[in-house]
Amino acid sequence: MQNRNSSSSSGHVPFQMPQDGQHVTPAQVQQLMNQLSPADRERVENVLHDKNAMQKLLSTPQAQALMKKFGGGK
Repeated sequence: MQNRNSSSSSGHVPFQMPQDGQHVTPAQVQQLMNQLSPADRERVENVLHDKNAMQKLLSTPQAQALMKKFGGGK
């Protein structure tokens, strides 16, 4: 997936990760999804709709660390 650190020509504001101790809101998730390319958005949606792929993703050390950092994996 592409990393989008600057505003695009469409005027989207770059996604800002919450500070430590803050939870990611549904609006923030939607904002991030809107900034993805159509191909990346489709890949994310495919993973979200595939239980096995989602379990595999969530079991990675990176996902575990993010969930712990943002309060979802306590």
